[in-house]
Amino acid sequence: MYIRIYLFGKQNKSSLKDLQEKYLILLSKWNVSIVFLKESKVGEVKDKQKADFETLVKNLDSNYVPVLLDERGKFPTSVEFSQFLDEKAVNSQKVAFCLGGPFGFREEDKDFFKYKIGLSKMTLTHEMAEIILLEQLYRSFTILNNKKYHY
Repeated sequence: MYIRIYLFGKQNKSSLKDLQEKYLILLSKWNVSIVFLKESKVGEVKDKQKADFETLVKNLDSNYVPVLLDERGKFPTSVEFSQFLDEKAVNSQKVAFCLGGPFGFREEDKDFFKYKIGLSKMTLTHEMAEIILLEQLYRSFTILNNKKYHY
């Protein structure tokens, strides 16, 4: 399976960097990678959202199924999330998890994404959302491979 995570901004320099590296190492056999995109510096919020969306679309590999991480998306359990990934793997689909810039994407651009998944109903920092997604990806693969991690 191939998974890419598209994030806006610079690589994590916070205290969460160690966790990011830990999960990327644990996920390395499942071909998980992170692509950092430069966020727009244009003035108005709507203009930034539009520019960030255009940057994402330009950089998104068309062989990947785009999944938006959005607080208004569906909130799967860990088992449901692992089943979602398993379904994509069985169909030889690559998955791109996409997180918008600081202002997210415009509502009209969200229709581009085939799937919308929420990680929390609370607002998370981009760094926290990244770590939670990485942990849930690892948890999903342990569930699918009957490894002792998810109880």
